[in-house]
Amino acid sequence: MTDVAVLGLGNMGAALARAFLAKGHATAVWNRTPAKAQALAELGARVSPDAASAIRVAPISLVCVERYDQVRALLEEADAAGALAGSAIVNVTWGSPEEARDMETWVADRGAQYLDSDIYDYPDAIGNDIPVVPYAGGRAVYDRFADLLSALGPAHYHGPDPAVPNILGSAVAAYHHVAAAAFFEAAAYADGYGVSPREFLEFNALVGQPLTERAVRRGVAEIEDGDFRAGQASLHAHYDAAIVNRDDRRRIGQPAPMLAAFCDLVEPLLANQGDLELAAIFQPLRAER
Repeated sequence: MTDVAVLGLGNMGAALARAFLAKGHATAVWNRTPAKAQALAELGARVSPDAASAIRVAPISLVCVERYDQVRALLEEADAAGALAGSAIVNVTWGSPEEARDMETWVADRGAQYLDSDIYDYPDAIGNDIPVVPYAGGRAVYDRFADLLSALGPAHYHGPDPAVPNILGSAVAAYHHVAAAAFFEAAAYADGYGVSPREFLEFNALVGQPLTERAVRRGVAEIEDGDFRAGQASLHAHYDAAIVNRDDRRRIGQPAPMLAAFCDLVEPLLANQGDLELAAIFQPLRAER
């Protein structure tokens, strides 16, 4: 027997397996392309010939593939081989909230325990205490394996609804994508005037990131209070600053899609909400439940 199995050895899955091995956990691995397991075998991993064999030799198995339908397919193979019942499955595959809930039901119907998870970082961060790894679903399986799962990074339990990691992950990913793109757009603007991306990076770390952190924290408090009356800077003030920046970028011929999108978002709100704080954009953006 091993301590844990990892199914799927792409960049992230291989990083998960290496983290377990680095912490001294006996680790079984499986991948549809066996060659991807070779480097892990040299580190001491036990290479399984199929998914069922990997699940059978470990009390808990992490599945890290591209989509939930692929998770279902390999677990169906394991179930057909009699390996799924009695096992614990942790699914770290990206998907929708509905897919997570359906997967928990499907796994439970076959006599296995289920946790859903999501990795909010890049593979090189795994095992370095950088990412916070969320888990949701069966509390009993989380409590049993929390120490082992901490080999990947600080583990946090987010309740019985297995959809929560995907909800949080989708929100974090959207913020990350937009924020990173906005940074590179801003760095390109500065570079056009001879200020290097490195210099902008350092200045943004001192000024831009703390400014944004304060703004979103204040904004969340305003959302919770339901009070967006401007006390710091109104939507008008943000928009006026943004269009000056946008127009200068257009003047020098720099594409500025991220900044233009912000202007397009705020402009329709100015007539009726222009005197409110920036967080007032939350309600128009929110889907009705």
